[in-house]
Amino acid sequence: MDYIAVGDLLLDTVRFADGSDSGVNAGGPVAFGYTGIRLWTDSCCMVCNAGADYYEYFKPWISRNNIITDGIKVKSDYTNHFFLTYRADGNYEYCYGLEGKWGTINFGYLRVDADDIEPFCKGLKGLYIDQPIDMVFWKKLIALKQKYGFKIMWEIQRETYFTDAAERIREIVPQVDIFSINSREGGEFFGVHTDDEIIDVLKQFRTPCFFRVGEKGSHMIMNGKDYYVPSIVIDKCEDPTGCGNSSTATAMYAFCEGYSPYEIAIMGNITAAYNLRQYGLIPEFNEEIRTAAKALFEEKRKEYIE
Repeated sequence: MDYIAVGDLLLDTVRFADGSDSGVNAGGPVAFGYTGIRLWTDSCCMVCNAGADYYEYFKPWISRNNIITDGIKVKSDYTNHFFLTYRADGNYEYCYGLEGKWGTINFGYLRVDADDIEPFCKGLKGLYIDQPIDMVFWKKLIALKQKYGFKIMWEIQRETYFTDAAERIREIVPQVDIFSINSREGGEFFGVHTDDEIIDVLKQFRTPCFFRVGEKGSHMIMNGKDYYVPSIVIDKCEDPTGCGNSSTATAMYAFCEGYSPYEIAIMGNITAAYNLRQYGLIPEFNEEIRTAAKALFEEKRKEYIE
């Protein structure tokens, strides 16, 4: 495989302000990240740990797309469940826990370690990972990077926020090739309030950053410069869950393939647009959807001349 997505495999439920919900959908950062790569290339797979029940939820999607499951290891009874609750004012909160079953205890069993990743490293071009700020893990992963020569895209995981997070981020980021963060995370980690202030912080890093600003689009920050591309809507906006994961993984792919900063942001935004069209994962990766995505990319890139 040229590319792998690494992280948590989850079940997702979106709850709305009126009390209704989306039901249970296959998801999680690793699956959404996988879609962001798979939209553009077949040479990819997921590396994650799962509950024994994962297949009943993921089977139709896996079968329809001939998805390789060699990187999915079953390590507990139940797959963790992610609940995203939208409030009437448009804001949202989220929590984990499989109600009535194991709750968040499963995260101890299901976290990916370097030993899970190494079998997929030979010949690897790029790795997308949604990962906390855990220095023991990062020392192991960086050792694999040095051994095998692949590039790392780190999507900083907000759930592990603590007081010296900014210090640890500044320690990890120079060791990866590209990283990604969104507005909410940037404000919390760096103690600033506006996107412009966050961009000023991100420009100080030598490592390129794919900065996600929700419905406003994304910024590719590289070599001290800011390359902004507005968001893209293809036909409808059903659910934003997973847009950050899928677009970030696409940015990793585009970065590794040598695309320009504007092109990286455009490609990431296109993936987010496809992710927005339904609850859960992009349902299919056929020639029709890929041809349309590539045509949209060619159309949008003409608007940006560097």
